Amino acid sequence: MNLQSIQELIKSSLSEKGNVFLHTKRGYRTNIVEGQQLYKKICALRSLLAKKGLKKKDKAIIIGYGSSEWVAAYFSCILSGITVVPLDLMTDE
Repeated sequence: MNLQSIQELIKSSLSEKGNVFLHTKRGYRTNIVEGQQLYKKICALRSLLAKKGLKKKDKAIIIGYGSSEWVAAYFSCILSGITVVPLDLMTDE
């Protein structure tokens, strides 16, 4: 496998069927997120970003708790060519 970019690495990692990509814990429950599930979220978010007018070389800040939604937002930006600045939710002003 000769991957040329981070975008290719993300797409190839998510494409395998049944591949567990994330474990997220909320309260006492642990949710398993497969790569294909995450990829569907990423595609939907990429469409939303485009509808909102964000395009390649734009910049976006992501702030929030770590979750599958956070990962989807981050990867959506990367795959769309948007520069991402991730901020910790606990960052002081």
